[in-house]
Amino acid sequence: MPTALVENELSPSFLLDIGNFLDEARRKHKIPEKYPDEFSAYNRVEQSYLIAVIHSLALELDLPTPTYVFDRKYILTDPWFAFHAKGPHRIILMATSPATFKRLNMFVADNVIERA
Repeated sequence: MPTALVENELSPSFLLDIGNFLDEARRKHKIPEKYPDEFSAYNRVEQSYLIAVIHSLALELDLPTPTYVFDRKYILTDPWFAFHAKGPHRIILMATSPATFKRLNMFVADNVIERA
């Protein structure tokens, strides 16, 4: 269940859930055909982040991209930067962020969906 944080933060529970989601999708070589209900209580940034992850997984696993990934409601109005990046760090994220995140106005590290 999501924790109460600022609307533009990724909560610890979301980070745990997204990690589990990544592991399961890769293990099963499958992504959900509809938006996963278990993520519906998370904030807007977290939901957009999940959409970018699903899109990235579809490309990585060579699976059809679900149509809900292209719903414009997941495009953030204001840019969102991982790590609370400022100044030159934002430029680095803007240059290296995967396209699946950039299209949603999200800027993250290029290895964002890699797991150890």
